[in-house]
Amino acid sequence: MICNLDMKNLQNQRRRSREQECREIETSITKGDLLSDIPINLAQNFLQAEFPNIKGLQSTLLQSKKRLSPHTKNQLQIIHSQGNHWIVVSSIDCDGGVVNVYDSMYSELDPDTEKVVFNLFGTVKLNFVNVQKQKGGSDCGLFAIAISTAISNGLNPARIIFDIYKKMTLFPTISQ
Repeated sequence: MICNLDMKNLQNQRRRSREQECREIETSITKGDLLSDIPINLAQNFLQAEFPNIKGLQSTLLQSKKRLSPHTKNQLQIIHSQGNHWIVVSSIDCDGGVVNVYDSMYSELDPDTEKVVFNLFGTVKLNFVNVQKQKGGSDCGLFAIAISTAISNGLNPARIIFDIYKKMTLFPTISQ
């Protein structure tokens, strides 16, 4: 019985911690702050749970250590790029040897980001998909999450106009 109580207490602490994390993220979004790795990784975790057949969606903290597990097919990953920017790379619906790059600001990769992509996918041809460009300097994280969500749902982000500037709840409510 004591073990069950301890496990229940631990589960409640984790739930509260995740709820608090979601509230903090929503506050950051509302204030227009640049999103850190925490909300990006949380969004990737939600997508991985919802779409378990998609490979990738690994912690962005691993990319600087070059420890991301390489996959070539059906992979989706948000990558930290150029020091303060978020992009999406994906092999979903791509021909072999091709990876799509979705960037809401730039049209080319810096050498460090290119190395991360090649570490994940091997030597591949990069196809830059023309997606909606962000208006503000700190919106890339929201665009990366929105683009990843679209791809996960089988939608083409190049054909979507995201209205990320409305007040919204980005993450689902976690029930007790």
